[in-house]
Amino acid sequence: MLILGSDPDIPRGPLKPGDTIGAMSLAVGARLCSVSRDEVVVVVVLVAQGTEVARWPVSGGAVDLEVIDRLARLALAARRAGVVLELREPICELRALIALAGLDEELPVREDE
Repeated sequence: MLILGSDPDIPRGPLKPGDTIGAMSLAVGARLCSVSRDEVVVVVVLVAQGTEVARWPVSGGAVDLEVIDRLARLALAARRAGVVLELREPICELRALIALAGLDEELPVREDE
């Protein structure tokens, strides 16, 4: 099971049709401390006009085509809202599935400097 974000008020687990989620950016001064690096599958970043506006880890569970589908849908929603979704630090299994699905351009991986 994948966990999106870190807010304890947001239900954990796979999203179902009709589910809603709250804000994906952290409150000012908040820090993620409960997610270990070993569990992080990818860091999702939203960028507007060259400025990072939100960042959150996707962690836990197996990486499969359902994860790719959710990331692609999120990227489409972001694009419709005028922002760009970038992936940072993806594990190799995720990179391979993105390539297999032919979504390299829709789910761009940006290497942190």
